Amino acid sequence: MIYGLLSAIGAFVLFLFEPFLGKVLTPRFGGGANVWIVCLLFFQVVLLAGYAYAHLLGSKVTQRRQVQFHALFLALVLGSLTWRWVHHGNPLIPDASLVAGQTAGSLLWMLTTTSALPMMALAATSPLMQAWFYRTPARHSPYRLYAWSNAGSLGGLLAYPFLAEPLLSSSNQGILIFILMLLFTAGVWTLWNRSEGDPGGNLRVDVDVGSDPTGLPGKPLPWILASAAGSMILMASTNKMTLEIAAIPLLWILPLVAYLASFILVFDGKWALGRGVWPVIWMTLFVVSIATSLAAPWSPNFETPLLILGGTAATFSGCMVCHGYLYECRPGVAQLTRFYLWVATGGVLGGICVAILAPVVFNRLFEFGCAVLGVAWMGYLLARRQVGRSVAGAIASSLLGFAAGGLALWSEGRNPGIYLRNFYGIIRVSRVQNMLMMDNLKTLHGFVDLARPTEPLSYYTADSGIGRLLNLQMARKPSLKVGVVGLGVGSVADYGRAADEYVFYEINPIDCALAGPQSKAFRLLKDAKAKVELVEGDGRVCLEQELRAGRARGFDVLLIDAFSGDSVPWHLLTVEAYESYFAHLAPDGVLALHVSNPLPVDRIVLGGAKALNLFGVFLRDPLEAQRTRNPWHMGTQYILLTRDSKVLNHPSMYSTMVAVFGPTTFRQADAGVGILSFLQSGSPWRDQKNSLSHLLFKRRALDEIALWNSRNHPSSPVTPAAPSIAPAPPVHAPSR
Repeated sequence: MIYGLLSAIGAFVLFLFEPFLGKVLTPRFGGGANVWIVCLLFFQVVLLAGYAYAHLLGSKVTQRRQVQFHALFLALVLGSLTWRWVHHGNPLIPDASLVAGQTAGSLLWMLTTTSALPMMALAATSPLMQAWFYRTPARHSPYRLYAWSNAGSLGGLLAYPFLAEPLLSSSNQGILIFILMLLFTAGVWTLWNRSEGDPGGNLRVDVDVGSDPTGLPGKPLPWILASAAGSMILMASTNKMTLEIAAIPLLWILPLVAYLASFILVFDGKWALGRGVWPVIWMTLFVVSIATSLAAPWSPNFETPLLILGGTAATFSGCMVCHGYLYECRPGVAQLTRFYLWVATGGVLGGICVAILAPVVFNRLFEFGCAVLGVAWMGYLLARRQVGRSVAGAIASSLLGFAAGGLALWSEGRNPGIYLRNFYGIIRVSRVQNMLMMDNLKTLHGFVDLARPTEPLSYYTADSGIGRLLNLQMARKPSLKVGVVGLGVGSVADYGRAADEYVFYEINPIDCALAGPQSKAFRLLKDAKAKVELVEGDGRVCLEQELRAGRARGFDVLLIDAFSGDSVPWHLLTVEAYESYFAHLAPDGVLALHVSNPLPVDRIVLGGAKALNLFGVFLRDPLEAQRTRNPWHMGTQYILLTRDSKVLNHPSMYSTMVAVFGPTTFRQADAGVGILSFLQSGSPWRDQKNSLSHLLFKRRALDEIALWNSRNHPSSPVTPAAPSIAPAPPVHAPSR
């Protein structure tokens, strides 16, 4: 029992550690989806290092010495983490002084220098425990202990989004993991004491004392291929889901849960899930899952659930095929640590293909189709190992898998345009009629009418929230200072006058090259009348660095537009982030947040506004109204926040206003009173405590306001009646 419990506890801690580390590092690298994919690769490399350590230890040292050595290794790791806790305030959160770069290499280096040793010590535990367990007098097969380990991994993954993330701050999460590691180390020391009287304690693990009768001679190539194919479908599915929905822990964890569940079911060995009719079932489910994932964009009302269902089911069924083949090719117990070493090697190779090579070799997500083809090949190899009537069905379903892989490649490659890809994702530049567009296939970054290049379109028209705000501020002031976090194609620069100053913050070097002041593609910044400055880097980080340097900008308007797509960089939405934004604003300045998003970003923004006692308005310009004026306009939702309520009390805001709110009370005559219910419940996001996973389960503020309106003002429009406020100066169109 102690071997099983320690295997489960070690795996639980390791897989609680993984999403925690990804969560705390994501904002340092811009909040993009690729951060987690690189983290997954790092975890696989650490797993390989842990298995190599276990194999080396088992082949050179007796069991008693192994237990002693591993217990001492864990104690040294805990000592180093304690030192970090004393000197940096937390045992596991990387030091804030470590500067993030813009490449996968810099992220891997930060992970290595801060987390490699504790993760390696935890990763080595599973193969060591299984080897030690086999040396006990009962001589049980250790492969079922692998299922215990994966069950602990599954528990750790599920505990993070549903318990640790919503209930504990990041700092307390790190402390909890440290305490669990301490308890785990105490358990290993208990084994040390027990090993003193173990008659088999003087044997090395790799001594051939008889093979498992179900095991086969060890040929590493099948192990590597099967493990690599499973790793690729896991990472490719995760990448597709997070790029098309959001980079949040729950979407990181669901495919990983499916991956581990396949290991648990297959290696438990009770049902022979790689034989008989099972390969046919898994390949059929895999093909259906791929079809569901590819068809999701054609069902806008169900796109998110279909993407989640299809991606998770594809990972599970694909890994059941790959790991079923892996189990059928497993060796005898005498080669156990060697087997796990090669399995980990295959996982790393698959991870390198998706996280490192794919962004360099491919300019689109072709790795997803390649992963599907890899699973289909494993299905074919698994079918060849069988005897009976199910062989034909397994081969036929594998052929359907090859067809699904070809369809995935075609689906990704069918859209025309110029594609550019880096650590931050994929950008496409294309032309439709007179429109030059920039997008990532999922999120529109903006477009320019080549016949009228100075007209702001898409989310930035004169009727949008930012358009109304800039027009209002220009009517009041002869010159403006405007900051924009998120460049896009630079549409906001069209509003600039000769006396104005515009500062853009953009983290993606590709976007800076395509739309910056020196660009020949999108010339909005280059041809702008205002003085334009482009700062390359994470917007929040750059703004905070400027504050530390004593350089408060004094913006009249600061637009936060880096989360206008489906990916939500959460570090831009915390109370601490708002505080830094307002430190850069003039006393009558306005913070504008673009919240046109299927996720409840608006709800998070309003919670932070209430925490800081800010006055604001929620503006919605419906798509239907926009398209009647110009088919290239987009429906928008903006939230405008200020410390001075008089700034936004103007008739130009009323026609698209769905809510007005302030620090003390709501106007009972306004429809916006419906927001009060959720502003009073839940906690605003803070740097140390925020639950990204809960975004998928919350209703947008806009939907809640509309529901409140339909119940309380069934005969009224969505927007509230205009409050009686003294009019401000007339609003003028932007100077061109």
